[in-house]
Order: sequence, then structure tokens, then C-alpha cells
Amino acid sequence: HKLAEPERCSERFAGSHRHPRPVPDASPVARAVLTFTECPADLAADLAAHTAPTGNMSALGEACEYENGKTTPMCMGDLVCVHYAQDTSNKAGKTNQTECVDCTQPQWGYDCPYWDWQKIDPAEKLCKKKCKEYNTRSKDDYYYDQFNDFNPGYWYKGLPCVHYASWPENGELVVAIKDYSEAGDGTGGEDDIYGGCVYGNTMYGSGNYTVDMTPFSTVDAGGFITSFYMYSDDEDYDDHDEIDFEFRSDGGVYWSDWSCVGSCTSSYDDIWTNVYHEYSTNGLYPYGNYIEYDMGSDSRFDQPFSQTESHKYRIEYAQGEYVKWWVDDKLLRTETGAMVPTKLMNIRFSIFYLDNTWGGTLDKSQLPVYVYYQSMEFTYNHNETQDNCADMDNASAAIGLLIPGAMTLSLTKARAVEAGFEDAAEAAINARGE
Repeated sequence: HKLAEPERCSERFAGSHRHPRPVPDASPVARAVLTFTECPADLAADLAAHTAPTGNMSALGEACEYENGKTTPMCMGDLVCVHYAQDTSNKAGKTNQTECVDCTQPQWGYDCPYWDWQKIDPAEKLCKKKCKEYNTRSKDDYYYDQFNDFNPGYWYKGLPCVHYASWPENGELVVAIKDYSEAGDGTGGEDDIYGGCVYGNTMYGSGNYTVDMTPFSTVDAGGFITSFYMYSDDEDYDDHDEIDFEFRSDGGVYWSDWSCVGSCTSSYDDIWTNVYHEYSTNGLYPYGNYIEYDMGSDSRFDQPFSQTESHKYRIEYAQGEYVKWWVDDKLLRTETGAMVPTKLMNIRFSIFYLDNTWGGTLDKSQLPVYVYYQSMEFTYNHNETQDNCADMDNASAAIGLLIPGAMTLSLTKARAVEAGFEDAAEAAINARGE
């Protein structure tokens, strides 16, 4: 049974399966790309048997059936019922998602590389086996998240973020700027209106980091910024490393001292790229080496290029060697030389506003506004990782790395005082200033 790439065997026999996601490029650490182009002859009958529903029995890839409210799953044949992993810290909105899985080879090997964290972990435990195709892609490790739920094992949204300003919804991670005053209509004070952020728990080195995201829910509000970036864990701003994708909704202006590629007449269809390395090499670039791209005038991309639609943004990072920014699998920028970061960094998502010439002025009557993240996948070298903010007593590090504009300084201090870090918060805020 010959199949056209990137189909796999079960696709032919299990119509309910979603189309498999593409495996991301391996650079800068090469690895084999998994493709399944031939279905063994002896698998056809087995697949057919597992994918033809009988009565109330569930087939391969289908949700497990329950009978009269009982908790006994009903999967066909030797299939097993896997309960998706969920955020145990969030007791509300549980979906109790399940799916029938084949623990035996060769079907296991065909299916398991395409599962995200919610399915791969419980499936390996239930089947008492590892997905070699998932875990041993050469020396790279791999993570994939469809944001059907929040994974506290990988993501963090506490201080300095606001835990209630981000949540999973309809297969997306939603991060918001809202007016949290009683009125909630954009008339609240400076401590009532702020954005959210989500940080990765782990610091990573060389690898490919790809997010599918919709930067703006609307451009009518103007004056807000969304992001996908990487940041090192340094208490002193001048010592940190950083790689950015940032998106300015309409309302920002262009400064004469930065590079812009294209017509550069508006900002909502532009992409701001930036790289920062330890005071950007002796202060030559105190805010990083930034280049903005006018996507609306770039013929390499489908036009009109709208950032109220989903696009794929990828950071390719080789420590101390180069950084590449990719958009929809097309290379946008390459940075080499002294400006390239050398440190481990974590992954961050955010939405914030500044009310200044770069960010524009937020029309608060249009709140709330959102950024949507549909999925995140990355390959990385597990030998180049460490926990983020391992010394949690060093609260000034967390406060000092606050995303500008995400919360006001007074609100930041209040949050830190609640957490018992009053002295560290006071010192960090005094050092940082407005």
C-alpha cells in the first residue's frame, strides 16, 4: 500500500485521524526526518479490524466509550483507553478527554511521534513502553504542545506574570490585556489594566523553537505589543541575552535610528526582530540589534500579510554561532558574530502596552485585546538545559526581568509583597526606576 508523503499507514484506514503535523527542521543539529511512505501488507487487515466500529466500541483514534455512566472504557480488540494529561492545578473546565490507542508495534511506532504532551506521557505509562521515535531523534530532545490544556511541567504564569491573564481555550493559549477594575470597561486606573505573560520552566540552548500564533485579536485598539521571545535568567539587565519576535499593533511610530526593511508606513503588519547579548557588546547597541520588517511589502510572503491571522514563527539558535528568524518556513533574518547570545534562555509569550512613541497609545475603550498561540514545538539538546530561576529566594531577579509595561511598578511591588519578597521588590524597583 503505497502512500504519498506525509501520509502514514493509519491515515488510509482510520479516516477519523487528524492529518499528521509536519516534523520541524532539524538544523542546527541534524537528525533524520520521519516519513512513512509504505504500509506493510500484513498491517492492512489489522488496521481495518481496529478502525471499523462495532456497536458502542471505539476504534483506533476515537474517544473511548462509556456505558451507563460507568468508568469502564470500551475500546475495540486489544486497544487501550488513554486519558489525556491535564493541568491538575486547574479544577475547572475539565474535559476528561480520552482516546483509543494501539500499544503494539508497528502501529505504536507509526502513531506515537505525532502526539503532544497530553497524550504521549499517559500513553507511555499505560502501554509500559517508550516512544523511541519521539524520544530518540538523534541527540535532540523534542517537545510539542497543542495548548488544549496548560502544562505546568513546562510553563509558568505566576509572578512576575499574572496567572489569571492567560488560559487555554479551544486549542489555543490565550493571553490578554484587560481592565480588571469593577467596571471593566477600560476606565480603570493604572493598577487595573495590564497584560499577561507565560514563561517556560526550563532554560534551553541550541535548537529550533517554533510557535504558531495570531499576534493580534484586533488592530482597532492600537498601542499594544505581543511577543514570542527567549530570555536568559540574569538579575542584571545589562548581563542578559535575548532573542525576540515582537509585534506592534497600529499606533507605534518609526525611530530614525533603527533599520526597517520595506515601506515602513504602518506597524500592525510589521515584525520586529531583536537580539541582545550582554549589554549588546560593550554598549554599542544598548537596546539590542533590532531590525523591523514590513511584511505587507515583502513579495516572499502571501499578500495581504495579516497578523490577525495565524502564522508560524521560528527562532533557530546555535549558541555563540548564529541566530535565524523564520516566518512561515521562509528565512527572514540571520545574525552572526559578536551579537549572538551565548547563554541558555527560556521561552516566553506576552502581551503588554507602553503608551510611548515606540508602542503607540492603547485605546482602552477597545479592551480586552488578546494574542493567541495555537501550538509550540521545539527541538533542543537536553545536555544544554537548566531549571529557570532555580534560586527562587532571589526575587529581585524575577522583578528585574519584568516585561516592560506588562504591569505597573506599584502593582508589581504589591504582588511581590504578597509573595513575601518585600525587600527584594523594593530594591529592584528602586534600581530600575520608571
